[in-house]
Amino acid sequence: MTDRRLFAASLAVLIAGPAFALTDAATGFGIDPPAPFTVEVSASLAEDRAFSIRSSTGMPPAAGTGALCRAGFKAIPAAPGADQAALNAKVDRPEVRAEMLKPLKPRYVIEREEIIIVKGLRGVAYVATPRSGPNAADVRVVMSFLETPKGRISLTCATPAASLEAALPVFETIRASLILP
Repeated sequence: MTDRRLFAASLAVLIAGPAFALTDAATGFGIDPPAPFTVEVSASLAEDRAFSIRSSTGMPPAAGTGALCRAGFKAIPAAPGADQAALNAKVDRPEVRAEMLKPLKPRYVIEREEIIIVKGLRGVAYVATPRSGPNAADVRVVMSFLETPKGRISLTCATPAASLEAALPVFETIRASLILP
């Protein structure tokens, strides 16, 4: 098989095939979403590695860019002596969560906050409405944040407001498929 045919066959599997894991070798961060979701590398200025997650069935419906979710990792070394247990404990402190909200509040109306656990990491998830953008009032965003000694992980999923409650378990499944660095 020629290189061109091999590339075309590989591309066809990526576009129409089952879900697959994608991991960044440099950071160890990745995602392994279940079918019918696909993942692709996404450009990012704010993160060291980002992935877009799409549904091949269109369910739940995506809002915004066409990707249902976006996962990102930013290497930020923890303070000396900060192990995972210390980072997990930080999330329980209201003042830490208040600091986490500061950069979000200008862009989102926060509707719900929840402590989450993903593969032993404690983090925070927010359900929010964007303050601006196309059809902002009709969009709901679920933002999840986790911290490891290697850096911060974010997962942002967006869907129409009418689809949010049905989409929440799907977003949790996608969140559970994160590959931690």
